[in-house]
Amino acid sequence: MDISFLNKGPKTFCRFRQVFKDLALKIEQLLDLKHHFVVDVAIVDNSQMQELNKKYRQINETTDVLSFPFYEKAQLDSLTKTNDIIHLGEIIISHEEASKEATNNNYSLAHEMRLLFIHGFLHLLGYDHYTKEEEKEMFAIQKTLLEKGEKNEKT
Repeated sequence: MDISFLNKGPKTFCRFRQVFKDLALKIEQLLDLKHHFVVDVAIVDNSQMQELNKKYRQINETTDVLSFPFYEKAQLDSLTKTNDIIHLGEIIISHEEASKEATNNNYSLAHEMRLLFIHGFLHLLGYDHYTKEEEKEMFAIQKTLLEKGEKNEKT
């Protein structure tokens, strides 16, 4: 799996490039993903996030993470039967919201960033939380991935 990384936040957030790459490999193993995927990740500020949220979701406020999948789940299922490299989509994370959520929930920033990356990644794979059933499934997978992805982590 390849992760492209763009940091428009503080330089300290550059360390998450490797964190996300390592986490992506763990997700790949834990979900038994056998295809070559490419994911773009960008770290932005709240004003950029609000602009994206307004443009694409018609919500004029910031949020912690946005995902832009390039495929619907059915399309993705058929694409995985090919040998093509699959560009899953983009994950955008607000460094300001991540920092705020980490503080509010008494998490480390690294924990919150992992959580947001996993959440965004699951959306790229077609998971969602519009219904209670979808939410239960997605959040259970998210919790498992976060727990297993953080084992032996030091960041």
